[in-house]
Amino acid sequence: MAHRISYSVIVSLPTAGLAADYVAWLLGGHVQAVIRGGASSGEVVVLDAEPTSPETGGPTANGGVAGARVMAHYVFASRAVFDEYVRLYAPALRAEGLAKFPPSTGVTYQRLVGEIQ
Repeated sequence: MAHRISYSVIVSLPTAGLAADYVAWLLGGHVQAVIRGGASSGEVVVLDAEPTSPETGGPTANGGVAGARVMAHYVFASRAVFDEYVRLYAPALRAEGLAKFPPSTGVTYQRLVGEIQ
């Protein structure tokens, strides 16, 4: 049986204003574009501003990023569907995001991919 694929993009943004702009951009069409590209579902999650350490409950070292973090989470029906999305749709969508929210503004990106059990 093919496993569904979880795909998340976690973006750290240096200011609340930039985070609000990013969320508006995601909800204004980007999430739907990823769904049109093959995702079964997509959602936007505004994460806690600072991750905590499971050992201490306190803040972890996170590269000095103290602004907002936003996660866009998608589910794909299979690895083949996800791979097709990455090949055909992701390059243009990623380029659009990087143009609107470039790393030079202090924005950082992390992608997580895995099989849903």
